[in-house]
Amino acid sequence: MSISIPFAARFGSAALSACLLTASLSGLSASGIDAQAQPSEIVLTPAIVVAGSPELIRIDAPASAKLDGEWLGRKLAFFLGHDNRTWLALAGVDVEAPTGPSQIKITARLENGESRDLVRTIEISRRTTGRAP
Repeated sequence: MSISIPFAARFGSAALSACLLTASLSGLSASGIDAQAQPSEIVLTPAIVVAGSPELIRIDAPASAKLDGEWLGRKLAFFLGHDNRTWLALAGVDVEAPTGPSQIKITARLENGESRDLVRTIEISRRTTGRAP
């Protein structure tokens, strides 16, 4: 797995490591998903989104699915997890992002031609400390 240099430079290796460790410990495997299974809900880690923080975005969908997404005006790049049924994307919430509700939109296109649009409203909270994670 590769992480872009701007992400690592912006959020620091400690925050990136924490995000990836959380992904590996959060029970990413799902049971019984087959090629025709429907994509699941959008899961963010950490669950409380704070301006200036990285977020791990997780969707359970078949390995053959094609995922496209957008959040905060930026495209999301998904990669398939080691269990071959969990799709992950890393995103950073700009430290100057407005607080309040935002929408994440993801489209999952399945091998059988079906597609499913997933939308979730995410509340962005103001950072209460003076330093980024």
